[in-house]
Amino acid sequence: MKYQPIWPTKGKSQELDAKDFGLRIRSDYGLLDGIRFVFLSDSHGVFRDAAGSSRSISTAEDYELLMGLRKLCDGVLTSAKTAKIEKYHASRLCSIAIVAGSTIELDIPALKQTASPNLKAVYLICHASQELEYLDASRRYGFHVLALANGAPGKLSAVDVSQCLRSLDIRHVAFEGGPSLLQSFLSAGLIEEFCMSTTFDSQTEMLDYAQTPELLLPCGDLRSSARSQGFQLYASALSDGTVFTRWRRA
Repeated sequence: MKYQPIWPTKGKSQELDAKDFGLRIRSDYGLLDGIRFVFLSDSHGVFRDAAGSSRSISTAEDYELLMGLRKLCDGVLTSAKTAKIEKYHASRLCSIAIVAGSTIELDIPALKQTASPNLKAVYLICHASQELEYLDASRRYGFHVLALANGAPGKLSAVDVSQCLRSLDIRHVAFEGGPSLLQSFLSAGLIEEFCMSTTFDSQTEMLDYAQTPELLLPCGDLRSSARSQGFQLYASALSDGTVFTRWRRA
């Protein structure tokens, strides 16, 4: 696969195999003390298929980026809805923190895996009113329940969730969804970086978009929020059918 930094380094295109690509990604992105939002969409702004999953629009390059960023973080943060749809499992790479929704949701592979010394911890962050039901399941499977007193089921404070992660010494965070949870973190000023992967059907279309990177930001309210908070292009790269962009506050 070809990998070409286009800004700010403007490096030459390189032929890299999947392993080398993953190593290069980790080297370029580096550690980030805070929350890094990881997002995938196609050139039309579609980020999930009819089943609600992003798997059908993902590419080999995007997968390598995802795995590379997980190796750089202490924990992945996601919503219960996303964890269920994407079939999240406990990982050897980093801990997983799942934020519960308004209803009890246990049909998530990561919550049903038996604890193992080879796997990192799985945390379920919920409202205090949901704690007992989740604790009953946690005794069978071994995931950890963290209950927050403020807010309501499905409406936990982003600040409280962030502080909860810090108390677990999860400081380098890869945020992987979903949209409602992201909006709350973005509104609270807790997102330090956007890491966007945008897939394209043709090389011509990809190169056109690479010249206007603002179009690659999430659409709708998320794009408006990112702009209002001063997120600007920090770095970008091309790799076969995918444009990778990183956005940070000016």
